[in-house]
Amino acid sequence: MPNQPKRNQIKPDALARLEPKIMLMASAKPTRQPLVVGPKTTRSEFNSALARHRKDGTPLTLRGGNYDNAAKRSNIERALNEASNVRFQPGTYNINDRINVTLGKNKKLTVNATGATFVSDNIDNDFFRIAGGNSSKGKALTNAKTESAKSRLRTDLQWTGGVFDISGSKVAAKYRPKRENEPKGSNRIGTAATTDGLSIKGFATGNTKDHAIGKVTIRDLEVNGVGVDSKNRWDKSGGDSGLFITDVDSIDVRDSKFIGTRDAGVYVSDKDGVGTKSVVFENNLFDGNHDGFAAKRGIDNVRVRNNTFLRNENSIAFTRTPDIASRSERSQNNSITGNFIASTSGKRSLQLQAADADVKFNGFYRGYGSKAGMKKALGDAILLEHGAKLSSTENDNTIKAIKNSEIDGFSDSKIATARRVFKTNGSRNTIR
Repeated sequence: MPNQPKRNQIKPDALARLEPKIMLMASAKPTRQPLVVGPKTTRSEFNSALARHRKDGTPLTLRGGNYDNAAKRSNIERALNEASNVRFQPGTYNINDRINVTLGKNKKLTVNATGATFVSDNIDNDFFRIAGGNSSKGKALTNAKTESAKSRLRTDLQWTGGVFDISGSKVAAKYRPKRENEPKGSNRIGTAATTDGLSIKGFATGNTKDHAIGKVTIRDLEVNGVGVDSKNRWDKSGGDSGLFITDVDSIDVRDSKFIGTRDAGVYVSDKDGVGTKSVVFENNLFDGNHDGFAAKRGIDNVRVRNNTFLRNENSIAFTRTPDIASRSERSQNNSITGNFIASTSGKRSLQLQAADADVKFNGFYRGYGSKAGMKKALGDAILLEHGAKLSSTENDNTIKAIKNSEIDGFSDSKIATARRVFKTNGSRNTIR
């Protein structure tokens, strides 16, 4: 039977039907897996991963481990300085010295640290410090003639996820309340002026007139001064402030937690008066800090809305700095709305110094919510100094009083909910 095809021979019409599929399979690009960098990855291997990242946009990916940043620059510090997109795999990153980052020519640095925990190992300095740029960038900003030209030189920073555990950091030496609860001779007190968790400073070297950082966007961050799952407050903490940001174009921080810090959970500033266009803090948790949210040095355009404040010495503070005499430091165009504040009597919910704010409250310490109790309530809960003024005092924020005896147990189940399952429900926090 000469016309029968041989065994396993494909008929011409079947081959014609298969040919497009064969060509498609041949042309398909394989999925490129990231080269993962660890604490022991060599410089040559790191450079290979960096080259791939720069060629095809694959995130430069790091894995957990013990990173020695004291003896030489660690691969974490290299990655954040040299890449534009960095991914930290879930895991624990033990770090023994400050991570210094100077933003270069990249238009944006994107960091995803979801599931990562960064642990400070006895660091006597800020844990992560991000600066706007080097002297070359500073000079380029100086020489730029228009705002449009300057904006093209700025780097935006987007940080998502991660836990900064600064309970092992030294207590900063500069500010008395940070160390007043430490016994004399305590080895927890360091020599550095600041030991913040994540410090972001927006100027480039040699230029304090032009912001080198544009927009800072932060989501799902946690900074913890007392250790993860501890219910201790600021007086038992290590480190300094949780998140410090100064001299950038705009700030947007949401869905984050700031727990048990010696100075402030969040500290935002306009140190040299260039001006910040917009500051938004929304749907965040501030628990057990000395100051929950602190705005200083005349920073304007601040929106503090729909946040939850638990067990802070001062929940929200707009304060001036006496050592800066070159300008008025009056903070203007601010709004504090929709927040829930729970504290004991004697702890301040709102402090305004030389600041104007649209602030609305509907509850006060010890139940003073009526008009008859308004004067007493304002005296207990709110301190206005140096010409500060409120434009409104009704119908939005809630201050809930709790007894001094309940401060460590307010309420355990609600603190657990706040810290581990912190979510929002529409425009209102679920924690009440």
